[in-house]
Amino acid sequence: MSSYNSSRRYSNSRSYSSSSGRSRAQQHIREAEELSERLGGSDEDVKQYFFNLPQAQLNVILTEYGRKHNRPTKNGIPNAEQYARQTFQRWASGERKMSGKVAGRLFDLLPPKMPLSDKYRLIDKLWKRHSPRSNLYVHVGLDAHVNDFVGDIKEHLEKAVVSYTIPAPLEARFTWISSGDVSVKQQLLNHFLHQEHQLISQGLDAKMPILIENFRQFSQNTLRLSETITVGGHSVEILFDKTQNGVSVSKTRPASHYTSSSSGSGCFSVILVAMTLFGLCGFYMFR
Repeated sequence: MSSYNSSRRYSNSRSYSSSSGRSRAQQHIREAEELSERLGGSDEDVKQYFFNLPQAQLNVILTEYGRKHNRPTKNGIPNAEQYARQTFQRWASGERKMSGKVAGRLFDLLPPKMPLSDKYRLIDKLWKRHSPRSNLYVHVGLDAHVNDFVGDIKEHLEKAVVSYTIPAPLEARFTWISSGDVSVKQQLLNHFLHQEHQLISQGLDAKMPILIENFRQFSQNTLRLSETITVGGHSVEILFDKTQNGVSVSKTRPASHYTSSSSGSGCFSVILVAMTLFGLCGFYMFR
């Protein structure tokens, strides 16, 4: 009887311990997910920023962390600040995983003490991933002049930026890094929108002379051709066609005999390559 009761107590204890462990693990997962969501779905860059802080800045953060989260110590257990200082190198090396709760508390102390340049840097990667994107197709006839459609391209790209809606991950990062300060949040957004405008303006100004030169050669060498301009997340495909008149602009690719393989990656894709070599069978000639 005594043996049975002892066995049952051991079994119940082991079951409780297992259940408690699962509960803690699930809680850690929830906390990590909540932190990742608050940081915009990409917390690795924030971790790297924290682990690479100069010692003086790190001391300020850890002292503030202790002021907010220290509890009276007992039985020699270190308080929050002591534990963070003792464990920092193991966190940084990956030897020990930082819990979502601790990481959240530490990371939330960063933005108010972060230089504006660092805030830009911590948003930049997410911005590039979620920045405004658009596609435009410009059908150009032989009678059109390049100035007839350059304005349409610029207008389209400007509207794409102005009408841009911030997606949830980027919104979360703006909110976290501005510490809830609406004016700071707007300042950060304005910075990136201005960058987007500058990218479009400078990109088109740099690429248009090449486009004009190719346009001049177009009628002499081939029947149809396609050229693609890529500026940031925006793609503009210009479809030249001897059989068409005027200019038409669309957000969907017009049905045609074009089979362009050109692509851009922050540069102008010149696709009149080898036209003089192949004459009427030029690289981008279509029947």
